[in-house]
Amino acid sequence: GVLYEAEDAIMWLGKVKKAFPGFTGSGYVHMAKRNDWVEFQNVDGNDSGRCKFTFRYSAKNSNGEIPCEITINGESKGIMIFPRTGTNWDSYSTDSFESDCLPGKNVVRVTVRKNIFGPHMDNLVVSS
Repeated sequence: GVLYEAEDAIMWLGKVKKAFPGFTGSGYVHMAKRNDWVEFQNVDGNDSGRCKFTFRYSAKNSNGEIPCEITINGESKGIMIFPRTGTNWDSYSTDSFESDCLPGKNVVRVTVRKNIFGPHMDNLVVSS
């Protein structure tokens, strides 16, 4: 698959941080509250029309899960739950889903949909 670093993506209200080790690249995106988003642009859908999206993130929220809306090319693909990854923000995990994608370039956005700390988004790996 092809790896896209979150810190290279476009974000709304999120901030690139380096406080918690274990991330890939030069940092992660701290999504602090409801409606914060990170948008990966120019995501290569290859020729398949079907893609697997694997997000690497950390989450320490006490309620145990963070609901985020996933949109691809502006179309909602539903809510993806990012489960708690550990007792500290430096515990990273991955979670995946499959969806249709366009051949060539795609735009993938992850938006926090609950008024809680969002995940620390590290990267996205896309495979067909």
